[in-house]
Amino acid sequence: MDRMHRPLLAAAALLVLSFPAAADVVVISNRTRETVPVTISPTGGKPYRLQLTSGQVVPLFSDTPLHANFNTQSGVNGFKLDANSAYYFGQTDQGLQLHLIGLGEAGSHARPLPGGGRTTPAGVVDVKICVDEEEPLRREQWIAKLRRRVDMASLIMLSHSGMTFRVVSTGSWNSDNDTNDFTKSLKELEEEVPRIGDTLVIGFTSQYQVVRGRTHLGGTRGPLSSHILLREWSQHVSERERLELLVHELGHYLGASHSPEPDSVMRPVLGDRQSRQTGFGIRFDPVNTLIMSMVGEEVRRRGAKTFPDLSEPTLSRLNQIYTALSKTLPQDSSAARFAARTQTAKGSSTSELAKLVVQSITQSGQANQRLPEAGRLTGDDLTDELVRNAAADTAVLRDRGRKPLLLGLGIALDDTLVLGSLPATGQLVREADPPGALAKRAPTICQATMCGRNDLLKHFFVSAALTAATDANQAHAIGVAKEIFDSNRKSGFSFVDLAADRAGVRFAQAVLSGELSAIDIADDFTCYAFMPAFADLPEGLSAAEFQQQYGSPTDARYLALIREIDERIDQLTGYD
Repeated sequence: MDRMHRPLLAAAALLVLSFPAAADVVVISNRTRETVPVTISPTGGKPYRLQLTSGQVVPLFSDTPLHANFNTQSGVNGFKLDANSAYYFGQTDQGLQLHLIGLGEAGSHARPLPGGGRTTPAGVVDVKICVDEEEPLRREQWIAKLRRRVDMASLIMLSHSGMTFRVVSTGSWNSDNDTNDFTKSLKELEEEVPRIGDTLVIGFTSQYQVVRGRTHLGGTRGPLSSHILLREWSQHVSERERLELLVHELGHYLGASHSPEPDSVMRPVLGDRQSRQTGFGIRFDPVNTLIMSMVGEEVRRRGAKTFPDLSEPTLSRLNQIYTALSKTLPQDSSAARFAARTQTAKGSSTSELAKLVVQSITQSGQANQRLPEAGRLTGDDLTDELVRNAAADTAVLRDRGRKPLLLGLGIALDDTLVLGSLPATGQLVREADPPGALAKRAPTICQATMCGRNDLLKHFFVSAALTAATDANQAHAIGVAKEIFDSNRKSGFSFVDLAADRAGVRFAQAVLSGELSAIDIADDFTCYAFMPAFADLPEGLSAAEFQQQYGSPTDARYLALIREIDERIDQLTGYD
């Protein structure tokens, strides 16, 4: 760390105060072509001087208000810096000016956190680096190469967030040679190299050649998630470009979103060869530097381990920032998704919270639809992605998010309008899913399935929503009534449908009771983990056939098959 960064973070561990202090992060960047000297004066503290080089972005950590003084054409200009805000120096007709970046400022943004902003040591994230079996280098070679890359990325992250990344272990996994689906590959990494403790797993796959444009070069499930997967192999990609991609994903790990600034490492499309240019620095934009610094402070001062662990003042401020950032890239869902995940919504009603889930499903479906056709998710994979993202978006609500998650999933994934027609859920559907929303959403999620069938998807999530809105008995009764009605129609009575109904009810009970948390679902949901085997179950029975074989819903033969279905559900891996 160079001399001008030393005032920003203490180099040695000091005693951390046990009482909360008003944690302030201020980011200053230099958008001029010249070096800008600026004096920073903490209230009640000793002033220090920075030399901001052209393009440099610096976070300032403090527990007291900060003032900035700098020279202008008319003399020394003084500025009181707002807490948890971002500024930039720019040249105007009147000379050098310091500008506040508009991020939904409203009142004080101070966040009470334990310890001290300038005295708490830099945060450290332990990392396990892994390669798949396609890695061409010998073990000692790829370890040295990737360790060096992580070390270089760590220096960039330290200067923009106060956080470092340290390789503590290495490993490998066998990737599926038959898949070119990035989401499946990420899931595969998560399953084959499970996280141990708080260690971040970064997998480098050589299964793909790096492709340019808006596609998956790397990915993670969201801020402070357990795994990052990066495409590694291509003879046409420089080590500098690989470093930029790693920094981009570490930025997402600390909450950074896509940026409209063309020279930011968080620009939506990497692989554009910018980092190969002489003099091009891998750096973050001021807004994402602010985001990462705030998240980093929560990690190093409060010990936050997941995004929902962040304090409410931090989540509230992040929500303002993400909301403002989402308006700058309306075709990119990154900031909007992060805004949903920081929605604390203290006074929101159940329908308003369910609406957030519906919006999450819509945004995930639209984001998938914008991918190149070969890279789009379909079937169960699409369902897994939609459900995981919605759960991640509601995790911050903790217990308050359980019922809205189930209701929102049911509303978003039901194009039969069943929920809208029932007295128990009709009004909620009208409030959470405005007219016209379904027509826009349906084309983006119509290929989602549950264990290969679209009808089972609806049975499962509608029953889960009914359980949340009423109770398990009513949800079961509605499911049975529908099958009896269908027995007089072409589709017939289906025990397969009933299995999906009952599986949805069991899923809802697990969510409502806390047996399954939103984080559990966000990390591990797969369709087959929550839907029992059904290939041998009868379906398509006419009313006469049903009566002949099973009598009625009170008949011993019927109840025996229902018990068998329930036993299959109880043995599902989703409830291990």
